Amino acid sequence: GGGEGARPAQGNAGEEGSTDPRGELQYHHLASALARVMTLRVDASAYLLSPSSLSEISPNTLSAWLAPGIPSCPATFSGGAAIVRPRLPLCATRARLLRELGAVADSAGGALSLVRSAGGSATSLVAVLADRLPGFRDVLTDPRTSSKVSFYKRAQIAAADLWASFRCLHAGRCSGRVENPCDFGDLGELTTFADYRVPQLLREEGVLIYGADLARDVDAKKEIPAGGVDEVLIRAATVVAVERLVGAIGTVMLGEGDCEGATSQTGEVSDERRRDIARRGIDAVRVDWYLWQVGEKLESRGKMRPHHRTRTIFY
Repeated sequence: GGGEGARPAQGNAGEEGSTDPRGELQYHHLASALARVMTLRVDASAYLLSPSSLSEISPNTLSAWLAPGIPSCPATFSGGAAIVRPRLPLCATRARLLRELGAVADSAGGALSLVRSAGGSATSLVAVLADRLPGFRDVLTDPRTSSKVSFYKRAQIAAADLWASFRCLHAGRCSGRVENPCDFGDLGELTTFADYRVPQLLREEGVLIYGADLARDVDAKKEIPAGGVDEVLIRAATVVAVERLVGAIGTVMLGEGDCEGATSQTGEVSDERRRDIARRGIDAVRVDWYLWQVGEKLESRGKMRPHHRTRTIFY
């Protein structure tokens, strides 16, 4: 993402071969690696990251594209030669998802046409992405009740980052000269992007409190199974907590005094109130961006306990 407030690359993202001090793959590694790949061309008329090239990408090609910007595993030896492999979990799955994206964008007439099909609505774009791309269909089942829980993290952040990027573009030298298909009037209808960094920060600040067993597993960096009750509850609690923060901030901005009545007892903010608050420039998207950036800074300084670790395609 880029533009106003979006989740930007942090740390030494601009340096090729930069590594996290803990040797773990982090967001800024992939962001900087992809930013580099975006500048590469197949020839004078086509960029490397085109729908047609993505629709045919293999795991080996993806690994080669990203290798200069992400941490590497220790060297292994094959036939007497040292081989250093990039630390890219689920590489085959990532390649499959990119082929899926490339094929759908190609059939739509290009990525911009796919975005235009949402008709200038953030929520419609989320629906388009989730409907046409299984990798964006972030719907889990609560193991306790068997009810469906829809997070749509990747679809929502795609819509929000496009909004921010086009907003930034139109505020600069391209103002008035480039179509903006992402001038969404309903950005405030999106929720926080429930993954790992925001709940980590909320826990550190005492907003989320984990049970003893879960806290022990998270602090020990044990894997929290995708779709298990702990992961579902961490993500759901994160959404509720950010909604309450939006309501509380809105109460202060609207001059209504005490924050205690900002939300209902269930933590919900009414649609009318969300729109009223969003008109003041406060919504779950921008609160998420702020919390995420604070979390990134604290994490880089070693001032937070570990985030939960889940092997999933939906973060």
